Amino acid sequence: MIQTHKVVIERDTQGGYVATFPGLADCQAQARSLKMLMGRIQETMALFPEVDQPAVVPRDLTGLSPDGGTS
Repeated sequence: MIQTHKVVIERDTQGGYVATFPGLADCQAQARSLKMLMGRIQETMALFPEVDQPAVVPRDLTGLSPDGGTS
């Protein structure tokens, strides 16, 4: 059975990004830009082949472009 989990993305205190996976205990990915973070999310999810592609749930990312700059 394939499971789907959400990914929550937040800014960290140093200006980077942290992705947490609420359905997967103690699982997270970090990066300096959103573009890098998306790749790391894919790498992390590849470790869980039974989990379908994640749905990304942005939090506090208003006005940011995918590379992490402001739009």
